[in-house]
Amino acid sequence: VPRSIFMTTFTAILVAINFVGIKTSTSVNNFLAFAKLTPLAVFILVGWYYIDPNLIQYPPSFPPITDFSATILVLFFAFTGFEAILVSTG
Repeated sequence: VPRSIFMTTFTAILVAINFVGIKTSTSVNNFLAFAKLTPLAVFILVGWYYIDPNLIQYPPSFPPITDFSATILVLFFAFTGFEAILVSTG
């Protein structure tokens, strides 16, 4: 199936769900959130078993606050805005 047909069909399904009502849209949104978080939780729980605490090395000192602040600023601007796309879907 070409990507454009898949994306158009998927978008049409989401539009139809949103058109039916807010309760249906909320239920689908909750299911999709659960479907996204479940593999992440499984990955974390399985990975936790393979952690060897003896291999963890801590730095001798923390980085300066200016370097830390600059990194946080870059991360903030890199990851903001993605959730704004979902606001219009209800």
